[in-house]
Amino acid sequence: MGLRYLLLVFFICTKVSYGQERNDFERRYNDVYSEIIASNVGEATRITDSLLAHAQNDEQRIKALMLLANIKHSVGDISVALRHVMKAQVIAELDGFIEWEARTAGFLATTFRNVGLLSESKKNLFKAEVANERQKGSPRYALTRINILQERAFHEMEAGKFPRAVAVLESAKEFIATDTTLSSRAILVKATNDQLLAVCEMEIGNLDEADSLLALSYQALQGQESNLIPYIYRAQAEIALRRGDRIHALELLDLAAPYIKSSDREELKVLLYESYAKAYAGSDDTKSSYYRDLGQKITAQQATLTRKIANELLDNAHNQRRKDQQRNYVLWGAIFFLALVCVVLFLRMLIGRANQKESGMKGIKPLMSTINHSSVSITEESGPHIAEETEKRLLAALEAAEAERFYLDPNMSLSKAAMRLETNQRYVSYMLKTYRKKDFNGYLQSSRINYICKQLKEDSSLLDCKISYVASLCGFASHSKFSIAFKAETGILPSTYIQQLRKKDN
Repeated sequence: MGLRYLLLVFFICTKVSYGQERNDFERRYNDVYSEIIASNVGEATRITDSLLAHAQNDEQRIKALMLLANIKHSVGDISVALRHVMKAQVIAELDGFIEWEARTAGFLATTFRNVGLLSESKKNLFKAEVANERQKGSPRYALTRINILQERAFHEMEAGKFPRAVAVLESAKEFIATDTTLSSRAILVKATNDQLLAVCEMEIGNLDEADSLLALSYQALQGQESNLIPYIYRAQAEIALRRGDRIHALELLDLAAPYIKSSDREELKVLLYESYAKAYAGSDDTKSSYYRDLGQKITAQQATLTRKIANELLDNAHNQRRKDQQRNYVLWGAIFFLALVCVVLFLRMLIGRANQKESGMKGIKPLMSTINHSSVSITEESGPHIAEETEKRLLAALEAAEAERFYLDPNMSLSKAAMRLETNQRYVSYMLKTYRKKDFNGYLQSSRINYICKQLKEDSSLLDCKISYVASLCGFASHSKFSIAFKAETGILPSTYIQQLRKKDN
């Protein structure tokens, strides 16, 4: 009795201790995410390193890695930030954490955009959207969808298309209205939406509307210390400058300045230095020139960083190709060895049969005749006749897979499709011929081409991308295969189709 009681106490204490450790992790994580990262980068890094070292499970490891990536990104250490987020992405994909698959891809989209690698940014943004759609209906869907739309707005703003950015951010507000999350991340994401809208309205010329939106953004933070605050001050300073109020603009810039003194936020520094240069222009040209030079120096450093990251990406791609080639050599060697073994065994079997006595062969022949007759009977009975209930289930499964765009998987095959629909390959072929009037390869090709045609019509930013990148978006591994398939389906080459869409846009 005493031993059972002691064991019970032990398990209860263990559970309580684990719960306390989990709560302590979440508390410290939220403290860093919402406040410490904005005021003390060194302390934020120290705490997050500790969180990573003492993480109890993979989800906590992902959170700590993403927090470190955020910290490194905020101080301009992009290469290290990318390494952290890619580690988090690998864990998320292996463990099936869909939310973190979407968030890691979204982070990569933001980071690549910040350093000017727009094609990589768009590729990861698309990946984030696909992952997030897989968790539709989850409480986490809306907040991640808002993040994705904000990143789309950034792309429009980078291109100077502010009215289009406003439209994207307004659609994000629809999700904000339905989201009741009260976490630090949710508060920051919602406040960011108003701040971005304010910048767009300011660039369009609606200064009063921009002023109101910045006030709403600051109010939405609910007193929370945040990296967003200096961006709000800077936008308010820009509005003051456009109204000709240089003194008030400098006061607002001075409120933002402490945030760059306590850290190395390169992007924020460039924005503030540009605004300081404008504020002092005409009244103190020495200071104006000083701040302009500071901004240009950081911009030059960022250009160097962009080249470095681009080279690292190319090196990684080259190393990956080399590893793939080595794996292929091993695989083909193994296949050759197995084939050789099979040939030897087959020859030995033939020799053994040749040495059998004639009476033995006579005994085998009737048996083989019976087996062959049975095989024919089985083949005749297993025609493409599917029970009505099974056929309905397979049709529903096919439609669900189509809704998730399973055909975009570059490695999709008939066997993989059968696994996806939880059936066999013959049934998949039968369903496609009956309901889609195509064999598997024809269905795969037409679905991919129809999908990318729709994307090109709806997203004009894709019209400026390389054909190879467009091909990768719809599951084709090479430019040439994509072009052949595209012409087979539409009658024209993809480059011609894109030119036609560009003319319509103009």
